[in-house]
Amino acid sequence: NAAAPYFDIVELPLEEAEEKLNQTIDEFGEKLHKYCNGKPLDFLSPPSLAIRATAGLGKTSKLINKLISRNAIELGDIHYFVPTLALSEQLRADLDEELSFEVNSTSLGLFNFSRVQIIKGRDKTDEEGNPLCEKAALAKDVAKLGLSVATTLCKSGKKTCQFYDSCGYQRQFGNTKAEEQAEAEIPEFNKVFSEVKVMAHNHLFLNTKGRMRKPKLVIVDEAFWQTGIDETLVSTNDLIAVQKPISKFICHTLVNHEAPPLLKALRDAGYDEWQLAFEAHEIEEEVSVKVDIKPDMATSEQGRRLSSSAYVVKAHILLKHLSAELGRVNRDESHVVRFEPDSNDKKNPKAGQLVMTTRKHLNVDSDTPIIFIDANAQKEMLEQFVESVDVVEIAAQRKATIHQFTDRSFSKTKLLSADGELLPQVKEFIAGVASKGATLVACTKAVKTAICGDGASYEGASFVNFGNLRGLNDYASFDNVIILGREQPAASGMSDQARAMWWDSEEPLRGLQDKSGNLPYMNEPRGYRGIQRGSVPVQTHPDWRAQLLLEQVREAESEQALDRLRLLRGEGKERQVYILSNVPLNVTVDYGWSWKQYQKSLDVLRACSWVVPKKTKDLMALIPDISERTARDWLKELKTAESLIINTIRESADF
Repeated sequence: NAAAPYFDIVELPLEEAEEKLNQTIDEFGEKLHKYCNGKPLDFLSPPSLAIRATAGLGKTSKLINKLISRNAIELGDIHYFVPTLALSEQLRADLDEELSFEVNSTSLGLFNFSRVQIIKGRDKTDEEGNPLCEKAALAKDVAKLGLSVATTLCKSGKKTCQFYDSCGYQRQFGNTKAEEQAEAEIPEFNKVFSEVKVMAHNHLFLNTKGRMRKPKLVIVDEAFWQTGIDETLVSTNDLIAVQKPISKFICHTLVNHEAPPLLKALRDAGYDEWQLAFEAHEIEEEVSVKVDIKPDMATSEQGRRLSSSAYVVKAHILLKHLSAELGRVNRDESHVVRFEPDSNDKKNPKAGQLVMTTRKHLNVDSDTPIIFIDANAQKEMLEQFVESVDVVEIAAQRKATIHQFTDRSFSKTKLLSADGELLPQVKEFIAGVASKGATLVACTKAVKTAICGDGASYEGASFVNFGNLRGLNDYASFDNVIILGREQPAASGMSDQARAMWWDSEEPLRGLQDKSGNLPYMNEPRGYRGIQRGSVPVQTHPDWRAQLLLEQVREAESEQALDRLRLLRGEGKERQVYILSNVPLNVTVDYGWSWKQYQKSLDVLRACSWVVPKKTKDLMALIPDISERTARDWLKELKTAESLIINTIRESADF
């Protein structure tokens, strides 16, 4: 019997989906104007919206045209966040084209004006290739330890970094006070001089906004949640070295596998959130003494002091987070910290370490309107970062023929098996598809390397790896896309990310029986949308939150990959999508195939010199020792798979 589809949604025709998108943006624009032009007490909260729409529908272009250009830009500055610097450049080109008009800023005199500006991180370079910050690597380490980069390395009182006056990073921000003064004194300043500041996602969790005028709108493009999770490894010696009673108790409790869960143990021992906070404060005072880094010190000396005092900083952060957790929840288990036992896996960096996991604070003011655009947006995840958000889903029909091989997982282990036959078969499949037209292949980095070596192509097919896909438009006009395998993170890693995201949730995380690799995943039956198939076992996590994050990595990355072809537009369904994985995705499948049967059909065709016999007896003559029934079944199967075979082989087959 056919199994019910796991992703059971209705996809809209393109015209209806576009109409719903336009209406959603228009309604948000009206709310934005009312909010920005009204009185603060007239609204309980600012407008907050997430648009979950199929990739390629035009979310970004519609936002630029209908919301930014015609609506929001006249209200004030807009902060626009994208996954990478490369996408910042692409977005700037789109914004420049839409917002291009002459503005005479010479009369302002106090600051430079640019309608669209990219704010780069310290580790980036300027247009001449010069580093924006001479201490970028050190700044990253300082930020990782929760210290202020600005006061530690840049400027504090009369102490100033030796590179400050020529710093390319600092020059990006201009004279914020002059801009704020001009905004207050020049009538309709925002209608003329508002800017769109484009930044990468990591700036959502930094104090970059403190260097600029307060925006009237924040836009977050694509998924950002992984940037908002912080994982820090803390040596057991780090807690012992601070020589504080609660820190020692925490360490001894975590490493003792027979001890009760940490939060319960703390309560049973008489420790509360205030005592943890007090010890954190004591350690913080030691941090200021032990770190003692001044902005005008030599870089090498700053690095030496930071390295020698890192253990104190980590202990302080751990105590501070545990204090907050103990004060917020009544559960026994800690989500903030756990101990990873030693293992035989030499590649596991967590082994023998305390794993501290936290959710970063989204550095957007609570009274600033915000809009998220992401094809895989999830309300439960977004509301860990903002108080509330309305999610509008717009699923559009894809104009392509979607094939899925449902009898194999095409796991990385099977593909990379030294004595296996799967990888050669897949390579021949890729070559066959690529011979029919421009082809994109999405797979894991390891599989890409096994097929392409150090390059990014094979037999004319272009390769990209999962996790490096979002927002790419380079393959929009390709004819074919192959999704090879899937991104399958370790179960223990998904547990850690769920602990971080929901560190302050009352509901304890449902744990795994074994923390080694993928073994703890359970199997859950799932069905496909569009084809009549029985259920297929899919690996799932026992905790719904970790499972939600898993699907953001596994299913969502595969969907993002096939949508690099922008399949919503075009005539008919001539473009081909081949999913070499049995995991059901949020797509409507046109044809379900068996890889085993497909390979058998190719063997039969080779035996027939690529000419399909018309009669059963002719096939029996070409392939001895098969029965009449077998020959009849093979011919039937060849005829059923005719279109698939023609489109996926390099040879010319005569059916």
